[in-house]
Amino acid sequence: MQSHERAHLDMQRTFSIALVCVEPALHATLLSIEPFRAANRLSQAPLFRIDFLSEDNDRSASLDKVLPCTASLDDGRAYDLVLLHSSYECSGHRKSALFRWLRRQAASRAQICAFDAAPLLLAEAGLLKGYRATSHWSTIPSFRERHPDTDVVE
Repeated sequence: MQSHERAHLDMQRTFSIALVCVEPALHATLLSIEPFRAANRLSQAPLFRIDFLSEDNDRSASLDKVLPCTASLDDGRAYDLVLLHSSYECSGHRKSALFRWLRRQAASRAQICAFDAAPLLLAEAGLLKGYRATSHWSTIPSFRERHPDTDVVE
């Protein structure tokens, strides 16, 4: 198949996005999906399907606003893009389930983007070894100390 034919087929399919919230900042979370929402609105067909997930498979909240979960870390779905949000260092009881899910997404070749303090979660899951990464400025010193196998930059 020619590359232009493959690109045309990609344009016809709906890309799947997982928005995973672990104590997120609501404004950053919603802003990260706005371009995809706008593209869907302007296109003749849905280009992006966005599922909301949280580490507790229940809901994600910030400032008492709730984003209902539309998918679970426990299902076997693979995504094209994962947007991981966490505004605070997380010590949740479901971290192991989140880490398994993130590793499964990475193994299925999903593109994974982590916002704010979420790169710490990716590092803890073992997904940043040998990579260059950054995080919220307040977490950089502890990030460097806890994950010396990641090149942490400002």
